[in-house]
Amino acid sequence: MSGKLLAAGVGEPSVVKAYQLLRALMNTAVDDELIRRNPCRIKGADRYDVPERPVLTVAEVFAVADSIAPRYRLLVLLAAFTTLRFGELAALRRRDIDLEGQTVTVRRAQAELQDGRLFDKAPKSAAGVRSVSFPVELLDAVTHHLEHFAAPGRDGHVFVGSQGGQLRRSNFRDDWVKARKAAGITAELHFHDLRHTGNALASTAGASTRELMTRMGHSSSRAALIYQHMTSDRDRAIADRLGAMIREGGGGASGWGRGLRSWGQVMALLSWSKLAMLGRCQGSAKEDVSGRTRCSGLLLVSRLARAAGRCFSKPRMSRNGTPISAVSERRTRRSTGRRCGWTGSVGA
Repeated sequence: MSGKLLAAGVGEPSVVKAYQLLRALMNTAVDDELIRRNPCRIKGADRYDVPERPVLTVAEVFAVADSIAPRYRLLVLLAAFTTLRFGELAALRRRDIDLEGQTVTVRRAQAELQDGRLFDKAPKSAAGVRSVSFPVELLDAVTHHLEHFAAPGRDGHVFVGSQGGQLRRSNFRDDWVKARKAAGITAELHFHDLRHTGNALASTAGASTRELMTRMGHSSSRAALIYQHMTSDRDRAIADRLGAMIREGGGGASGWGRGLRSWGQVMALLSWSKLAMLGRCQGSAKEDVSGRTRCSGLLLVSRLARAAGRCFSKPRMSRNGTPISAVSERRTRRSTGRRCGWTGSVGA
C-alpha cells in the first residue's frame, strides 16, 4: 500500500503519517479485543528521513526581500528574523505589533478549508502563543509597512493581498517564485525555509535550545534540536573559545612545559627546606618508645611536598600503567614515612 501511494505521487511524510494513524487504530482494536494482533508491523514504516533544508545567509535573505513586491518585503524579513510560520504571519493584526518594545505577538494562525474559506484558529499548543522580538534594524521596515500596506484599524491584518483581501498562500506563491529567481536563490528554497534559516541564525547568535523553543513556539526540545544547525562560522567560534580556555588553563605543549618548570621550582624549594629542617632537628629531635625520630617541622615540610605533588603532577601510575587508588597511595606514603623515620599521621 505504501509503495502504491508513493508511486501515485503522495509525499513520503504523508504516507508515513497515514501508516502511523492506521497503526494507532489497529492498536485500539487490539485493546478492545476486536482483533488479536496488530497487522501494522512493518519495521521502519513509521519513520522517514527529513531532508536537509537550505539555509540562507543574511545577505541572501535581504536579496529575496528586495526582489519581491514591496508589500511582501516585511513578510520575508519577519519570517527569517522572527521565525514565524506563514499562517502566523498572515493572521497578524496591527495590535499584535509593538513598535516601542519591538515585538510581534502571535495569538492565532490562519488556516484554509478545502472549499477555500480562510479562518483564524488558535496555535497548535499553548507554547504557540508567544511574543517574539525583532531586531531594531527592522523597525523602519515595520513602520513603513504599517503606514503603506497594512489594513486600517487596530484589528486590521498586517499583511493583505494586492486587492486588499486576506493573504492566501496560493496567491502569494507566484510572487515568491519570481523573487527567488530574481535573487538567484536555489529553486529548492521554500518559504518555510526562511523559518529554518532564522532558527539557524539565532543559534549562531548564541540562542540556547530553550530560547529557540520559545521563539519557535514549540513545547518540545526535539523540534528545536532538529532546527538547530551549526554553521561553519559558529563551529570556528566554538573552536576558538576552546583554544582560549586551553591557553588560560595552561594546557597544550607549551603550557605543560610551564607546569613542569613550576613543579620543579616548588620541589627544589621544598627539598632545600627539608634539608634545613633536618639540620635543625639534629640537636632537638626526640625519640619515641620505638626509637623513631620525631620532628614536627620535618613532617610539616614533607606534607607540603606531597600536597604540591598532588596539585602539580599527574596521577600516580602503577607498573602496569593503571592509576594507583587513593587508599593504595596513602599506604605507600605511610610505608615511606616509616622507612624514613617519620612518625605521625601521613597522608591526604
